[in-house]
Amino acid sequence: MIAKTHMAAAWNLSARQYLTEYQAPIQKLFHDTFSVVPVMRPQDLDNVYKLRYEVYCLEREFEDASHYPHEQEIDIYDARSIYTLLQHNKSGEFVGTARLILPDHTHLDDDSYDHFPAQKLSNHTIVYDQDVFPSKSTAEISRICYSQRKASELGINALEQKLILPGLLSGVYMLCDLYKVDRLMALLEKRLIDRCHRIGFSPSETGDSVEHKGIRHLVSYDRSQCAESVRDRNIDLWRIVTSNGKYSGNDKSMTIEAMSPQWEVGD
Repeated sequence: MIAKTHMAAAWNLSARQYLTEYQAPIQKLFHDTFSVVPVMRPQDLDNVYKLRYEVYCLEREFEDASHYPHEQEIDIYDARSIYTLLQHNKSGEFVGTARLILPDHTHLDDDSYDHFPAQKLSNHTIVYDQDVFPSKSTAEISRICYSQRKASELGINALEQKLILPGLLSGVYMLCDLYKVDRLMALLEKRLIDRCHRIGFSPSETGDSVEHKGIRHLVSYDRSQCAESVRDRNIDLWRIVTSNGKYSGNDKSMTIEAMSPQWEVGD
């Protein structure tokens, strides 16, 4: 369970999440349609687990629904994770979520310790390289998803659905800023890596391919460098993700895991 200090920090963060007064039309559409919600209350955490159950167990059948009798998809890494939700303003429904798995602070000095799922799954020694993935400032992003069923039922149109991924990444960038995360680790499918390249999120493929419910590749993201790349490629996307540069990082890095192949932003 998330520590109360995490929730308090998220509460303080929520006061900083709004953009400057000027908003481009695509920003206005985003903020008229969605709200980025840092998880700060137990009931919000329940919403995270329930939404993940719906997406990963029912919609995508990525996980076995019979393993989750309470209809909440939870794993061992949730004990030291932080979260964001994306809320549909008109209905109040949560349509998307993402988490950052934080390092185990009791083992920060152990360079061979598996802090993240990607370290357990990858056979590449680079996952323990402190120059690439420094334990104190690395996190793994995982369970980033949205419910396509909900989006359809709520009448969220195609353009608005294209803004869901930037909205979730906006929450991720805020969490990175709050917890001083500089590098993100991820295990991604090749087609998702290609999509990320097309919208400016250009990861470094740092490891060999891994079999984990399909072929995935170990990648890393540098938060500030990635933000600059997105800005060069798609200024409107950059404005949403970084809150007009507020969370773009300053020589920082970020890590990303197992994003869903459903994303079509920029395709």
